[in-house]
Amino acid sequence: MDILQAYLSSESGKANPLTSQFFNGLQRSGHANFNALAERLHASLDLNRILQTFTDEAAKYIQISGLRFQAEATTVETERFVEGIYEHITELRFNNTTLGYLTYSTYREFEPQDIRMLHNMQSKLVMPIYNGIQFYILQQQAVKDHLTQLGNRAGFDEQFELAIERCIREDQGMTLLVLDLDDFKRANDSFGHEIGDQVLQKFAQILRQSIRKTDLAFRFGGDEFAIILNTADEPVAKRVASRIQTLVAQNPLMQQTSVSCSIGCASWQNETQKQLFRRADHALYDAKTAGKNQLKCA
Repeated sequence: MDILQAYLSSESGKANPLTSQFFNGLQRSGHANFNALAERLHASLDLNRILQTFTDEAAKYIQISGLRFQAEATTVETERFVEGIYEHITELRFNNTTLGYLTYSTYREFEPQDIRMLHNMQSKLVMPIYNGIQFYILQQQAVKDHLTQLGNRAGFDEQFELAIERCIREDQGMTLLVLDLDDFKRANDSFGHEIGDQVLQKFAQILRQSIRKTDLAFRFGGDEFAIILNTADEPVAKRVASRIQTLVAQNPLMQQTSVSCSIGCASWQNETQKQLFRRADHALYDAKTAGKNQLKCA
């Protein structure tokens, strides 16, 4: 307040046009605060929390609504990012290596002093973001299937719970697909484990090709898989399932090993995780008993 008052006219009480000098003074006086910000940023390894802490502090000086960080490993966005009208993108670097890109969502276009202020603040963000990325990668390794690079059962349990919570909170739907490779055990025994692993890897690739970025695919183990679709639209779920079965049928390796795919489908109906999974699993059982290479919806 002392700095601001120094640039107020005693006659009118209006600010004199010394904006850049004001911000330079503010930066000098806020240096200790930015050091305190660094301590708060280092207090967490969670990228979401790190980014929100930084956004809350930056919003005290500049009219920003939120922040998005995009890296090769992940993309993180703060709560009110979508409220902004303008965007300003900047690169975040560490040891001459690009960590990712920060997108500021703002209520007005940035002035030069805004950019200088953010550049000063961002120097406190680099190490916490770097540490957060490394922690995120370790977490992902713990919830990924090594062979297929899909999520594993632990990853499915975590994401399934979050998806149910999102359905309840946002009053939106989701669909669960449970998939099983028909005659995989026979193919594995006949052609060997190396070919069996290739079948699993190819099937995982087909799953990734068949779903959107907002959907998630998992391998439980063996020849059992699951997909969480970010929609309750049954026709959409059926199209995804049909695409998977078509790609499996057209693939030379699947043809060689005579492997097909049965799928059970169930959309969320204001129920628990166990109830939804049970319905999708029962639908899969119906598909298997109907002659395999089938889709059944609960």
